[in-house]
Amino acid sequence: ATKKLYFDNVDTSGHTYITEEGADNIAIYVGGERLLQLVEGSTDYVAVGDGHYLGAGNDLDFYMRHNGSNSFLTNSTGDFYITNDANDKDIILQSDNGSGGTANYITLDGSTTDLLLTPPSGKISGSLTSTGSFGQLTIDPLHKGFTIGNPNNQTRLFYNAGYFQFTDADNSYAGIAV
Repeated sequence: ATKKLYFDNVDTSGHTYITEEGADNIAIYVGGERLLQLVEGSTDYVAVGDGHYLGAGNDLDFYMRHNGSNSFLTNSTGDFYITNDANDKDIILQSDNGSGGTANYITLDGSTTDLLLTPPSGKISGSLTSTGSFGQLTIDPLHKGFTIGNPNNQTRLFYNAGYFQFTDADNSYAGIAV
């Protein structure tokens, strides 16, 4: 497992080579640094080391990397699509649940076409706006309220901190305290 296939020098002093580092473990070195590792075993994998980029595109337009502490997916051109072509299946974003496990935070449900926001705390911070066939839904957790209505402000229902308010095209309104 000590022989090397050199590409930049006919003797053993080159810096670009392929070597078998162990049983079923091959590494590719460029400039004397291991850039790619291929391992066959109980867990088959292809890996790049910390700080190295694994990318696609003529100018590294899309890449992933790990810096030893954090992981990144980066797209530098065009739109970034995440697609699940499996029929009636979901795209699920998970993260730490605060108790040593993981939890689903965002689910794009392929069978119902719903967007599910399900953080373990039950809290959603910031604001959310969605426009659909019913009009527009805006959730405003900061003010503990929401608005449902026509995007042109023709007819709307507001709820803010225990009070419902209805408006129509001429901005006349009625309110109901709850």
